[in-house]
Amino acid sequence: MSDSILTVVTPAPDRLLATAADVAAALGLSDSPPGIGALILRASDAISGACNGRVFGREAVRETFRPAGPMKPLILGRDRVHAVTSVVLDGTTLVEGTDFEVDQPAGILHRLSGDARCAWRAAKVVVEYSAGWLLPSQDGSDLPGDVRGICIDRAARMYQGQGEDLRIRSESAEGVGNVSYFDPDKLNAPELDALAPYHLYRL
Repeated sequence: MSDSILTVVTPAPDRLLATAADVAAALGLSDSPPGIGALILRASDAISGACNGRVFGREAVRETFRPAGPMKPLILGRDRVHAVTSVVLDGTTLVEGTDFEVDQPAGILHRLSGDARCAWRAAKVVVEYSAGWLLPSQDGSDLPGDVRGICIDRAARMYQGQGEDLRIRSESAEGVGNVSYFDPDKLNAPELDALAPYHLYRL
């Protein structure tokens, strides 16, 4: 992968992977409890961190590549591409389906010649695209339910544990005693397994 410069053109409206209403419902409350937004943000950031810093919210970005030599293909800085707005090669706008094609889930841009893939030549390539999901705060949210569910569960547990040592999840006095911990900023093994498909892997 060549070095690239990525600029966010239109950022996501927020980083929240659940709504206050989601968490209130999980807690059996009719109204959103005070301070829940901060807990949702904390849970959302923990999920993002566990996924190698993935930005879940849909953003429009501009990425500039300057390959030092022929390169096949271009690996975009973001995967889960929603749409490619434009690809400009040394000032010439390329046509999707004729000059290039994109693997949207993987975030990979293939150069085309005729009906075959070929290498990108050493030239400036500017790609404008959008990637990520619409967040729960947005109309038509398409954020995966498992991601949203983990955020709801963690925020609810943090709310229920306010005023206590959040790290202590359960205690047992049998025998020599046993203590397990809930760390609000670190996901447990089942949560990590569920989030494995959303880990951001880039060279």
